Amino acid sequence: MNSRTLLRLSHKLRSCATPSKLLLNIKNTEQLFLNTIVHRTLSTVSDPHVLKGSTASPWLDVSTRRLVVSLSGVEEQFPWVWLRDSCQCNHCFEPISQSRMINLTEWDLNVKPASVQAVSSGVEITWEDGHVSVYGLDWLASRSFRLEKREEFRRNMSMPQHLWGRELMEDVPTADYNHIMEDDQALLSWLENLDKYGFVLVRNVPVREGPVPALQERVAFEKMTHYGPGYTVVVRADPANISHTHHRIFFHTDLTYYDY
Repeated sequence: MNSRTLLRLSHKLRSCATPSKLLLNIKNTEQLFLNTIVHRTLSTVSDPHVLKGSTASPWLDVSTRRLVVSLSGVEEQFPWVWLRDSCQCNHCFEPISQSRMINLTEWDLNVKPASVQAVSSGVEITWEDGHVSVYGLDWLASRSFRLEKREEFRRNMSMPQHLWGRELMEDVPTADYNHIMEDDQALLSWLENLDKYGFVLVRNVPVREGPVPALQERVAFEKMTHYGPGYTVVVRADPANISHTHHRIFFHTDLTYYDY
């Protein structure tokens, strides 16, 4: 897992983890965090806001190739190809790992529903190839394709970006090196600010070799660049650039973007 993914997961932790989970070591509990998020965003646990008897007869819109169904008085539309790919039967989906067991290459992307009907557990679709899929009402509601629901999902899965100008110089986001290394809550706050602002000034970093790689390892495994596994900046008699002189080095991103 790369650091960017962890940054996004860190924001999700605020809303889906208990306080005790926030104090767990991030590197050693990535899978726990993933499982928590999957359960929160993809769980089929009943949603009390979806009334079981509130579904109008589902129907198929041939022009848009979508299933149309009314959930609690709100019309929802779901693409056929997405529904077939998201089938929850035990031949297509593994519930413990929350993973598909079929591949897009294993069935016709142009497959069409042969029939659709409302059943006690939700909506049942019989496909042209004879496969039968059943989708719970709450399961469908939690995966609404309506714009406001998609925007809500994005807000829950990522930290809102803060666009800043010169005014930020009055209150530059900072973090303490020792606090980050020793306190998981400080680590989480640093990661969230890094994702929100794009940079954080880390103070009190020991002046010796080693602290920067240790800080990186505190987050996740190293992502290699053209500099290799590490690069030590030292003053040289024949400097190739400003970093090899005694002059100060200001904010910069080096040349790592060459590889991305």
